[in-house]
Amino acid sequence: MANKIFKVLCVFFLLPVIFLTGCGSGNNFSKHGNDTGKSDIMTDFSADFTAQYREMKIKGHMSCNRQKMVNISINSPESLSGLELNYKSSQMQIIRDNMICSADEAYIPENSFPNILRAVIFGVSDGRAVFKSEKDNQNTYDLKTGFGNADITADSEGKLLGARLDGEQFEIKFENIKINMD
Repeated sequence: MANKIFKVLCVFFLLPVIFLTGCGSGNNFSKHGNDTGKSDIMTDFSADFTAQYREMKIKGHMSCNRQKMVNISINSPESLSGLELNYKSSQMQIIRDNMICSADEAYIPENSFPNILRAVIFGVSDGRAVFKSEKDNQNTYDLKTGFGNADITADSEGKLLGARLDGEQFEIKFENIKINMD
């Protein structure tokens, strides 16, 4: 009888310990089956960006969070200065000079700058970026998007530093990165 009670107590005490340590260990490794200890790329951040999209150089600020809300504010070129795009689910808002227009994202051209940027961010957020290499405290990842393969770079802490898609003539670099810890 005492042996049975001991076994039941072991199960009730050890099972939660095993379960909790198993759940917690996933935070130390990449979602991509890579057990090298590389941290996941964080997509809950805000940063300034400089981008090359086709023949246009674009500067601005961007923020995104785990709920897939993305805000893109453009400072340059002058013709786009003051333009702000907010994505939430499949809805978006375009804001300029206190004028707000809401629309379904389907109304924005498919391979436009904001859609490519959003596809990269969501691909990384969904855990589809596959680790390729590490050099000089920078990790390189490969991400398959609807626009082609993207090369993603992140620092050793998981901060997204940039992305490049050759087929769409798209390259973006992030600076002044602030990770949202909420």
